[in-house]
Amino acid sequence: MWSCCARRCPSARGLTARPPNRWSGTWAACEINNAHYSWGYASEREVQNGLPADCRFLFDTGSVIMDPPILAAVEKFVRAGGTFVALHNTGRHDPVAANTWPGASLTGCKVLPGPATGKIKLGRNLPILKEWEGREFSGAGTAIDWKANDHAQNASVRLQPLDDQVQVLAQWSDGSAAVTCRTLGQGQVITLGSTFWRDTLDKEGVWVCQNTQLLKSLLAGIGVEHKSEASQDAIWLNDAVTKNGIESWILAFNSTRTALTSDLKFKTDARPREVRDVLTRLTMPFDYAEGWVVLKNVSFENTQTRAFAVDRSTLVGGLPFWWAEKTKYWTRTEENPPAPIAVPDAVELGTIKLDAWKFLADRDDQIHADTRWTAAAFNDSTWDAIVTGPWNTLHADLRDYAGVGLYRTTVVIPRQWAGSSIRLNLYGNLQPCIFGNATFYVNGKKLEDADFLKDLVHPLNSPAQTSLDRLLVLGQNVLAVEIKGGANWAQSSFSGFGGTVYLSEIKPLEPSVALGADWELAQSDGTSTPAALPLAKAHAQYLARDFALPASWDRGSVYLRLDTATPSCTRCGSTGSSSRVRLFATLARTKNLISRRMSNREKSAGSSYGAGPFPALAIRNRYPRPRR
Repeated sequence: MWSCCARRCPSARGLTARPPNRWSGTWAACEINNAHYSWGYASEREVQNGLPADCRFLFDTGSVIMDPPILAAVEKFVRAGGTFVALHNTGRHDPVAANTWPGASLTGCKVLPGPATGKIKLGRNLPILKEWEGREFSGAGTAIDWKANDHAQNASVRLQPLDDQVQVLAQWSDGSAAVTCRTLGQGQVITLGSTFWRDTLDKEGVWVCQNTQLLKSLLAGIGVEHKSEASQDAIWLNDAVTKNGIESWILAFNSTRTALTSDLKFKTDARPREVRDVLTRLTMPFDYAEGWVVLKNVSFENTQTRAFAVDRSTLVGGLPFWWAEKTKYWTRTEENPPAPIAVPDAVELGTIKLDAWKFLADRDDQIHADTRWTAAAFNDSTWDAIVTGPWNTLHADLRDYAGVGLYRTTVVIPRQWAGSSIRLNLYGNLQPCIFGNATFYVNGKKLEDADFLKDLVHPLNSPAQTSLDRLLVLGQNVLAVEIKGGANWAQSSFSGFGGTVYLSEIKPLEPSVALGADWELAQSDGTSTPAALPLAKAHAQYLARDFALPASWDRGSVYLRLDTATPSCTRCGSTGSSSRVRLFATLARTKNLISRRMSNREKSAGSSYGAGPFPALAIRNRYPRPRR
């Protein structure tokens, strides 16, 4: 994922995409916000398809894994006159192996072994960071998350230029490069091998940059136009043009949970006739000097977004912009459009989302004193309807309630799931699945799984999961959940569910091919040793093995199954032809189980995807299920 900036065109925006590393992705993005530069996300697909001609700057925000297509797309962007800013971990891994540094094809630098510590010193006669020439800085900045972990410490790298087109802008004390600039075609690649420019802190779930001077100098030096400013760094700004081309907007967001007052200023081509609040349409008092509109003492409620508009053109004058937007997104329809693709239902997908609950705040602790409320026959018709989420953010009258909350929902298990294992999943996306302490009941019977309950209150990057095979029946079931609220998270108090809740079907592996033997444990130096699953203990970059698909499996779908409660893999992928497949998996420690479908494209072209643990590893074939 990258942040993209344009020189003058505020419509040069990208789509938000999830970076491979959540923390590295949010750092740079929030720092650019604090520096008050207008920007947008560009996904890998957008970069490969070609960015708008007026988008001339890409700032990497977490592309730790890069493959040849995206490397070629970024190189094409740079050679055409663009600027790409790479970080210390940009292009560190390829999709198959770790620490191969494929990003060196862009940066023109080799990453040297050994730690990068101490101070860095900027050189003289620099193309960027001119006001910092000759100065020394600590080679490690700060990027402190909500757990007080500093992700900028011990993250920097030492660089060695590989060609004469690379200019060293800053050096470590041992003479190796810390910051470089490589000329590539008509553009340039800036490599920030040191994290010296970072000064961020996670406050209430938002990365806040406490000192933006170095970043502002860097962005100004590479030519990014600064078109908006606020007297408070916590006010994030972006600009936009309405689709009809008539108005220019400045969007201002208070990134804190406290009320703020801030001055705002933004550039316009001429003094506007008036400035309007977009929501109230009231005219705002303003000053104008040297091309800047200044709004004084603008008040913001906590996490409030405000928008202000100035006239950009008349209706006739806005037509060229309006038409350009329409021709960009309009496409000619086919005379005989293809039939719509049937969307599989939940049963066919193997998941049932649980998002409609009956809820009761048991303020006097009377209802949950016994378990009658958990039974399927209990009458919950007087309870409130609620969706999945923290109850104190969903209902105003529950904002300060941190007592016991009772949830009930009815779920129908389809007959097509007979013979399958059924799992209860809660996924919080790196935040707790439950804010508080939870007890689960199915049809009046208490769920006993200590590991599952522990996982619920910890932020995980995979679902907390448990089997309901002994508790569910085909047909109607009632899931009841008791939550004692009041959990502290991101310096605030929340109560209730913290993520998605769903049931998943795990089908039996019939027919199947066991994949326990004939694996290779690949090391970072390129050597490998034979291995078999299960593994009691292993130290390696990844596991790999080849296997042949049975000829009878040419029809239907092929699924990969990984199942264990201890060592697991965080990534699993396949390459090769439909008859010969190579699997690889990187090791980690989590608890999970998946049954993952391999598409025909993955079987032939190769891909990577998230996977759960092993040692129990097998692959099976299933013919397409007839539609009912």
